[in-house]
Amino acid sequence: MLPIIQCANGQNGAYQFISNLYSHYQKDKTGFSSMNPKSIDTIYSPEFLNLMRLDEKQEQVGFDYDPVCDCQDNDGFKLGKIDILTIKGITFAGVKFKISDTDFDIKLKLVKINGKWFIDDVITSRGSLYDLLKKNVSVRK
Repeated sequence: MLPIIQCANGQNGAYQFISNLYSHYQKDKTGFSSMNPKSIDTIYSPEFLNLMRLDEKQEQVGFDYDPVCDCQDNDGFKLGKIDILTIKGITFAGVKFKISDTDFDIKLKLVKINGKWFIDDVITSRGSLYDLLKKNVSVRK
């Protein structure tokens, strides 16, 4: 498994992080997953990852899928477009891609910690994964 490479600051660095991350889906024919224990700490922010792990322990959402591609199987993955946008100091990546014949449009909230970019939320047509996890973990406390 290749490490997720971090580089440059600002929006260029955010773009490089996301571009590098999604390139693994195209290159790795063995089925790259952002949930792989070898790379998960380099992809998700500590707070978001903590929520995922708490939720998994409580068996609420469960992660039988990869949030970054919103899929279980990424066979036939083709990256389309990546847009980086900063609104009121919050950086988002809009990512469009195809898996087989299905189009995907995902928004990723990004956070920079100690000079490195991380995913702090995954937003799909179903809403914010962070908000869902936060709600589920709060309900179980």
